[in-house]
Amino acid sequence: MPPSLFRLGAIVATPDFLAAVPRPAMVQAIKRHATESRPIRDGQPILSDHTYGNLGFFLLTDAERHHTSIRLAGER
Repeated sequence: MPPSLFRLGAIVATPDFLAAVPRPAMVQAIKRHATESRPIRDGQPILSDHTYGNLGFFLLTDAERHHTSIRLAGER
């Protein structure tokens, strides 16, 4: 696996996400989020969209790189 392009910080996920998506799919999404080549600017959050079956979810790393949150599409 290529090295992460940025710091992820603490990784947190919502209870609904954890109940719906198995751990291996979550780990794969985190790896893709951290290594996909796309423009990354300091001071900007990083968002990536993913799917598992028919469920959409996203990962969001905050601008300060303190944490990355994982949520199902539609969750706040």
